[in-house]
Amino acid sequence: MSLKPFLPSERQPASSQRIASVAKAVHAMATIGERSAAAASLRDDAFAAEIVKTATLPASTTTASTFAAKAVADLLDMLGPASAFRPIMGSGVMMLGYARYASVLAPTYSRSATNVKFVGEGAPHPVGKLSIKGPTLTKQKLMLSCALTRELATGSNGLVYINTALQENLDAGLDEILLDATEGDTTRPSGLRFGVNALTASDNADPHSAMVADLAALGGAVCDVGGANLVFVAAVPQWLAIQLWCPQLRVPVFPSGGLSAGQVLCLAPRALAVVGGNEPIKLDVSDQATVHLEDTSPQPLTTAATATYPTMSTFQQDTLLVRLRCAMSWALRVDSGAVAWTQNVGW
Repeated sequence: MSLKPFLPSERQPASSQRIASVAKAVHAMATIGERSAAAASLRDDAFAAEIVKTATLPASTTTASTFAAKAVADLLDMLGPASAFRPIMGSGVMMLGYARYASVLAPTYSRSATNVKFVGEGAPHPVGKLSIKGPTLTKQKLMLSCALTRELATGSNGLVYINTALQENLDAGLDEILLDATEGDTTRPSGLRFGVNALTASDNADPHSAMVADLAALGGAVCDVGGANLVFVAAVPQWLAIQLWCPQLRVPVFPSGGLSAGQVLCLAPRALAVVGGNEPIKLDVSDQATVHLEDTSPQPLTTAATATYPTMSTFQQDTLLVRLRCAMSWALRVDSGAVAWTQNVGW
């Protein structure tokens, strides 16, 4: 019996098939190079072949909706089960598109019953004034780049390595940005915890009682905005504890590596607006690039006396550079009450 290298199953969920097709496209471009020949080698995967031909991800057929921008839909299709970003986006957030504009207004989230009344025969009915205001989401660029040696990308396990590198980097990177406490600027949107003070964790000596108290406090801080439409996001140890001790909890709980151990967050998804570009995600693979090999604070290459260091020539080192890029941003549609979080929990 001959053993075959592990390949992503055709019966995997849509997200796994999506990232597997991207990995196949990168693998074909790495091993064959010339686009038409690489595309011809992918007869069993039309999606991967289209990526090779156009250097973009074709239209999504699994998550795109009337209101979902293409870049966001494509991105969600590539995220794996370790990402909280994907299930949060599927929990009722407002999905917008840039269309032809450089910015989009996300209308303020408001719940009001004052305009809903029973009226008597011939009596005037209440008429409310619609006020269109809220945060403006400007077009911002999300990018992922990773370098692989040609031997790694073209070897018998090349598909597995590429698949893993792309999906794990996307999962970790998006969760960390979405859930952090960093203020937004012209480059990136604010993290959900920005400007929100952490609630004090319960000091109950019984871990189960402390968990119930913490979750109730978080939900109570957000329910005025979210009503019953709430989600919890927890660091993996706390997510596991919730699954074991509160298996019948009806509020969704998502695990995320974007939170440190001991941190738990509650969000009203409908108060979150996400905007993406209507252009497809761009995919580039190059063995002719020179880059600053830095993942925290990259600098532009320069010929000045103080050169950027370290740099890497993919041509000289026979390395492949894979890059994904798309336009997207997000913002909360209320000033407060949509997010609550705690840290240093005792369970």
